[in-house]
Amino acid sequence: MSFGNIIQNFGISGKMKSYRLITKGHINQTYLIKMEDGRAYILQRVNSHALQCPEQIMQNIVKVTDYLRKHYPHVQTLHFYQTENGKSLLDNWRIMDKIQGVTLANTDNLKAVESMGYAFGEFHQMLTDFPVSELYHTFPEFHNTRKRFSSLWKAVERNHFSRASLIADELQQLHEYENPACLLVDGLEMKKFPMRVLHGDMKCSNILLNPNSFEPVAVIDLDTLMMGTVLTDYGDAVRSLMGTEFHIEKYQAFERGYLQSALFLTENEKEYLIPSVFCMTIELAVRYAEDYLNNDIYFHADSLKRLRELLSFAGELIAV
Repeated sequence: MSFGNIIQNFGISGKMKSYRLITKGHINQTYLIKMEDGRAYILQRVNSHALQCPEQIMQNIVKVTDYLRKHYPHVQTLHFYQTENGKSLLDNWRIMDKIQGVTLANTDNLKAVESMGYAFGEFHQMLTDFPVSELYHTFPEFHNTRKRFSSLWKAVERNHFSRASLIADELQQLHEYENPACLLVDGLEMKKFPMRVLHGDMKCSNILLNPNSFEPVAVIDLDTLMMGTVLTDYGDAVRSLMGTEFHIEKYQAFERGYLQSALFLTENEKEYLIPSVFCMTIELAVRYAEDYLNNDIYFHADSLKRLRELLSFAGELIAV
């Protein structure tokens, strides 16, 4: 089926002028579609191997974006088109309006960093009253750090590729970090933190900014919507923003922006903002360690390098 036929099936009329593969992103095939009259769309082929329940993922996205448009019409959010049968997927293809904006990863611009914090806090704030139980569990236990560690230790026991001895020091460090890294999942189980709607992949590359003012435009990439504690989103966002070194000025800018909009936070949640960065850093380090032991089958390359960078970063966090 041609791109022209696909977009027509989603009720989009007019003549297509051009398409271009977008190489950012590693999971879905993404194309920028331009029409003769100037309209622009994002066409994606969902990778059903990585996203194993695409229909439920799309239903989660539609529920959340419909809710946001109804209750916060002034805020830009993703808009996906539907077929005449009311489906948001056609042979795993989907199409949405292109939102104008830029993404900035690992930026040192403190205005942009503060805007990112504000945008993510606003995203959480707007969804505080969303009925969490309506979301499908599309990524069960994704941020269950206890289970991540359990899976790692099983991989160490199996040691199929005889790599465990090569990261003995890193494994010892992870063993020492296990309990403090599980503060979020343990706190959620003990009902210390409320169950809320999460973005699930709150990297700074998933926020569109105005290229001139650096004001936030829209939060994007909602495939990983899930329920849990917002602290996992916060910690992951800060971790992705920092790169391999902790910068206090950048952290303060992000925190300042987030707290300006995230008015829902409980005192417990506020207390665990910085610890959440450590927790999410170690959770990702555990995933890289397991992947290295399994011969890099998931991340494909640089697992050992990333593992060591994350452990070094975690060491910096302990001193904060």
